Amino acid sequence: MALKQEDDIQGHRTSREVHGATTIAYRKYRREGKKAEEYAAESKADAMAEWIIFDPNKHDSVSFEDFLETNVPSQIYRQTGVGYICVKSPYGSEDARLREVLKLLQQSDRSIRYRNISHLAMAHNVISYMQTGFGWLLKPPPSDDTIYVKGLQEEWELLQQSGRPINYHTIYDLAKAHHVTCGSWLIHLDPGFKADHAWHAIATATVNAQLGTRAQITAFNSAIDDYQHVISVFNADFTDKQQVYDLENKIRAVGIKCEMKYKPYVYTQLGIYRNNKWGLRPTIYRSNYVLHQGSIIQALYD
Repeated sequence: MALKQEDDIQGHRTSREVHGATTIAYRKYRREGKKAEEYAAESKADAMAEWIIFDPNKHDSVSFEDFLETNVPSQIYRQTGVGYICVKSPYGSEDARLREVLKLLQQSDRSIRYRNISHLAMAHNVISYMQTGFGWLLKPPPSDDTIYVKGLQEEWELLQQSGRPINYHTIYDLAKAHHVTCGSWLIHLDPGFKADHAWHAIATATVNAQLGTRAQITAFNSAIDDYQHVISVFNADFTDKQQVYDLENKIRAVGIKCEMKYKPYVYTQLGIYRNNKWGLRPTIYRSNYVLHQGSIIQALYD
């Protein structure tokens, strides 16, 4: 009897291992077979679908705890028309960041030095500031949906027609010129407890101003057998390497230990996904967590 039980257990393990290997192989096949245009079309469809958003700067009738309990990622289906669940940081909007910085400036000594203004602005993701005859003028990073994106895409079309080389550095310059500099760490997780638990931790930290400017997770697409949720945790400036690394460290601190990759938002806007015709990697950093060592971050751009 004991021998039969052991055989059953061994057979179950073997079956699980085969299923796991088959799933990994199928995912690899799908990744290698799909074109960048297909990834871009799927991403655009998700982005244009309904968003379930919690913004702590707005006085909603629903508490954050109720929001989390009602909108569990594995129970929100893409087939119902929802694309993303999203939470924002208290400092994730331009108005909130400006209010906080200006409040701190008003409380400070009038003889405050430029260096201190600089540090204060950076701490609250305010990217430019100048002293005028009317005092300090501060400008936050533009949000994703500003008119800057239109100018970016127009120049991108001209760049492609020009015959100039297209690489990370030319896109970096485009992003800086058009102020489209936000980016996000991407976390891929299977539906169920892991994704739901990770989202709960990341969403809570974001709303408590302990992570980036916002976080979002894709709704569960039950039509895809090997579907994985994608959690995105955003920061203001992908060109600021220290800011990107600091956000990675904060994500690890809330308990996320799986592999993560970092993607500039400009790549999404320009349709740069896996298997793109320019041969560009769709992400620029990869982070792996090693027990007793911590994070190992690798730059993926040339």
